[in-house]
Amino acid sequence: MQRRIILNFFKRGLFVNLLNPKAAVLYITILPTFIDAAFPIGSQVVILTLTYVLVATLIHGLIVILASYARRFMEDRKRRLIVQRGLSLALVAIALWFAWTTGGGI
Repeated sequence: MQRRIILNFFKRGLFVNLLNPKAAVLYITILPTFIDAAFPIGSQVVILTLTYVLVATLIHGLIVILASYARRFMEDRKRRLIVQRGLSLALVAIALWFAWTTGGGI
């Protein structure tokens, strides 16, 4: 049962990423800047794509692992309240910093 749930989440994440036009546009826009016309283009595209997929997979895997630990940590009501208040204060501090540095005033 647990394995089915994990597989279901993986499929959903895969479909969301595959259907995300922003990622495709970003990749198509940035990829040509790393292509050297003096070498075969096809092999460069394959190597860059495999590198991109490997790095993205490692990063997303790390996020999933850290999220599972955070979930266990956040199940305690007191801890969750402390984290929520801390994040709220951080957002207020960022907003004040933006207002200060952009001359927007308060």
